[in-house]
Amino acid sequence: MTAGTALLIVLERSDMSRWWRIAAFPLWAMSALGFLQAWARTCVVLAMQGRCDAETGRTLSADEAAALRRRGTVIMRRVVLVALAVTVATLALP
Repeated sequence: MTAGTALLIVLERSDMSRWWRIAAFPLWAMSALGFLQAWARTCVVLAMQGRCDAETGRTLSADEAAALRRRGTVIMRRVVLVALAVTVATLALP
């Protein structure tokens, strides 16, 4: 989040076109991913693999693995929506 804010300040002070603010999208997405994973207490990489814990190697049932994959998918959708919303909001700034 700090890197995205710093990038916006640099772009604003250098009188760059407002469309250059789109370059901050990956920074907003990474920030949202960190916050949303922590909030959901779910690692998206492990969720997409259908695993719960990388260290214990505990085997999940097919239903549990599918539910975990769905949770990972929901988190990634939210990441994209949050990053898009913040990017659009930054484009609206003067």
